[in-house]
Amino acid sequence: MHTRKRHRTTLGTGIPVVRPNAYQHGSVCFTTIKPGTVPGPDNQEQAPHLLISVFMRGLLKRVATRMYFPGDVRNTIDAIMNLVEPARRSTLIAKNTEAGPGMLEWSVVLHGPDETVFSDLGL
Repeated sequence: MHTRKRHRTTLGTGIPVVRPNAYQHGSVCFTTIKPGTVPGPDNQEQAPHLLISVFMRGLLKRVATRMYFPGDVRNTIDAIMNLVEPARRSTLIAKNTEAGPGMLEWSVVLHGPDETVFSDLGL
């Protein structure tokens, strides 16, 4: 974890949640592993992904989205990904970087033509 301060907690499920403070320019860095697949709608296997929630000053409710891993062929058959218009799916897929193997970059864009696709969780 490359953040100034990190908070670790659980959501009552035992699943660890990392709440890093953003750097001054709004970015956060964290270390994770590529998760395995999980069952989705109709028990279809979902592509490996991270569930991301953003809550910040100025947002009345958190926004939720997913980050998928680049180059994973399972992205094309993921039931949730296929609910998204093809032209917008790239907002959900991280990009490889020049920083080294396994280093990814992914941006959350809250408004505009490149806005990240968000999920309505009914919260």
